[in-house]
Amino acid sequence: MLTFLLTSHGSIMSMSEGEVAAIERAKERVAKMLSSPEQLDKLDSYLVTAKIKKEAAELKYKSSAQNRMEDVNSAVKKLMTAMTDMNDIKVGLSKVEASLARIPELSENLYECREEYVRYSQYATAYKNYNFIFTVHEEVKKTIMMIEEGNLLTAHKVIVMRQVRDNILDILNGHTISLGDIWVLMFQEKMGIGKSPGQILRFPLEVNLPQLTSDSIYIAEFSLLINQRDTSLKILAVKEHRQKDIGFISPGRPKMFREKALAILKESTLRRIEGTITEDREEDKTWLIKHLEILRLHILEDMRVIHSLCVPCFPPEYDIVNWYVKVYHSFLSKHILCIVEGGLEDNEYVTLLSWVLNTYPSEELMGHPSLDVDVKSLEVLLTTDVLNQQINSYVETIHDKYTVYMSRALDLEKQEWYSNKPPKDSSENYSTTDLPILLRDMVVQNLDVAALISQDVQVMALVCSLKQLRNFATQIQEAVDEYKTTYFASIQRQISGGLLSGNLFGGNLFKNPFEDVDENEEEKEKNIEYFTEYIVALANSSQALTDVMVSFKNKFWANKTEPKIAQEFGEAIQTYQQVRDNILDILVEELRIELQPQFDRLLTQDWLSSDKQPVQVICETLQDYFQKYKHLYKKSFDHVTGSSLTMISIQYITAILQKRLSIKTKEDRNQVAEIIEMDSNNIGGVFESVSPDLVKFDSPLEIINGMAEVLKQNDLDFLGLVLHRLLHRYPDLSAEQLSSLLMFRGDLGWLDTRQRVANIMEDYQKQVNKRKSGPIPTSILSQVHLY
Repeated sequence: MLTFLLTSHGSIMSMSEGEVAAIERAKERVAKMLSSPEQLDKLDSYLVTAKIKKEAAELKYKSSAQNRMEDVNSAVKKLMTAMTDMNDIKVGLSKVEASLARIPELSENLYECREEYVRYSQYATAYKNYNFIFTVHEEVKKTIMMIEEGNLLTAHKVIVMRQVRDNILDILNGHTISLGDIWVLMFQEKMGIGKSPGQILRFPLEVNLPQLTSDSIYIAEFSLLINQRDTSLKILAVKEHRQKDIGFISPGRPKMFREKALAILKESTLRRIEGTITEDREEDKTWLIKHLEILRLHILEDMRVIHSLCVPCFPPEYDIVNWYVKVYHSFLSKHILCIVEGGLEDNEYVTLLSWVLNTYPSEELMGHPSLDVDVKSLEVLLTTDVLNQQINSYVETIHDKYTVYMSRALDLEKQEWYSNKPPKDSSENYSTTDLPILLRDMVVQNLDVAALISQDVQVMALVCSLKQLRNFATQIQEAVDEYKTTYFASIQRQISGGLLSGNLFGGNLFKNPFEDVDENEEEKEKNIEYFTEYIVALANSSQALTDVMVSFKNKFWANKTEPKIAQEFGEAIQTYQQVRDNILDILVEELRIELQPQFDRLLTQDWLSSDKQPVQVICETLQDYFQKYKHLYKKSFDHVTGSSLTMISIQYITAILQKRLSIKTKEDRNQVAEIIEMDSNNIGGVFESVSPDLVKFDSPLEIINGMAEVLKQNDLDFLGLVLHRLLHRYPDLSAEQLSSLLMFRGDLGWLDTRQRVANIMEDYQKQVNKRKSGPIPTSILSQVHLY
């Protein structure tokens, strides 16, 4: 029923979307209102309420429509009134056009009257200025004489009277008579008085400022004249407004005297700046220093004169001090830019940049207390792009200087290596070369010079220095490697010639890279007499350069946190530490080559029967080398002694595990074990004499003693316990090394040895798994290779 009521007024299909949506909302609303039985009882009241709302809405719509109709009627009435007014205006315009058509005829009739009026006006003006016209000739002559005699103020008083000419010309504007032309010619062109004051007064403006101190009255007089002229210019400014209205202004006006005066002062300032160049680079290398200093003195002197003389003389509105500062700054900026574009060399970058950034705004020049110039308001003489370009060019010159200087320093260093003289010792008895001092002095010099420009430039120079020092470390390493190669080649030649015996290049730490050696290399070999001493000195030099890096960091980078610079320092320090370690390894390598014949005799039949034990020779050789090593710095000495002990221990352990000696009886095992322990004690004694702490804590000689204990153990039941203890102490002991050690005993077969080693390694692995420990610690056994 409800649906029928809502849709009975037409079909839903013929309605618009808005109407359909409204019906749907009505359905929902009615459905909510009648959702319960109680609400059905109120249906009549709902219908009454809806009917009232509908009637109110219809009344509102009718009222709105009526208001709209009234507005439309009012607009139509106004349009009709406007149309009537426009018709009246059209009729009036037609009458005006008809009246104007008679004017041309009237103008022709009144032509003679107009001519008579013009003639009358001219006569009236001439009569008014009768006295001045007849006396102007004499006044002009007097004025010229006053100007020539220097009485500028009196002459100016007469010149001001020429304003009468302007008044006359204003009055006669538009009148075509010759009298006005005669006056213009008489007052300006013919008599020449219009240009004379400017020509005469140009002189004091062109005089250099320091020369004005002797004739301050002259400049004061001139400034008063300018002030008077300014007043006159103000009057002319009023006339300019009039000129905008009538389209006429007197010839030669305005004089623009102030602008001309300031232009003359600018020309004088420009000549002052350009006149300071007296020499060029070809005549004097210090030309730029002299030129900038002369420029500074001239500017300072000129600014003082401006403060003392120009300020009291020039009108306040000129603001002469700030005006001069801006002019000088502008011309000086262009002048400096010209110098830059001409190209700079070497220290000229420092001279110019330091002058621009530091001297110019400092108390030495613009910041001088007597000048009272606001330095903060001054811009930098060179733009940021030009400054950065010059700074980068300066850093490039530092780079080039380092390249040349370091190459020469290294050449001198290499000459000493191949000389017949030992290296010098310092006051602390440490061998050293001049390289650290040369490099340190050069870096300090470059950084100190860069600091004259700015702290930022010093930082850039510091970064460049660190990079160059790192590059130089590579050059040092290459030179040392060449030195080592040449020296070891000479030893190889001696071996080939029978001068030395033994497998000099045996083992795994050194390979013979020398096949062909030219004549130049042979000549160098003859001059290498102090190889060890120079290697010691070079190691000390590398350590000294490391210390130099640390000192630079403390001095030039204290309390700074930029990661890039800290990284540069870290890499430079690490690089020279690595160079030092590589050079120290050469000492160990030399020692190994020297002792290689004795290492080859270890654990051989000759080792058992010879009167001169190999270890005895090794200890004597060590003592000889330690006499040379004592010239090393403490840290380097500890590195060499530790590496030497490791190298000797590796060689001895290798000799044990290579089974060079055949052991058949228990007595032979005991004898071999005793000699091994004696050798370990003798070697340890030599190292203890020079470095007591080295053999006290976890010495690699303890491995040798542990292997001797394995050889001494005659009870096979307790042998496993000894092996377990050895393996627990040195977890990197391999099964191969353990098998070789048991086979060296001579009392165990291959299968028995293999089984014992497998059981020991299995038990140890189980214990390790239970502890769940970290990575296996390593010892020198990891560096022992049997084949």
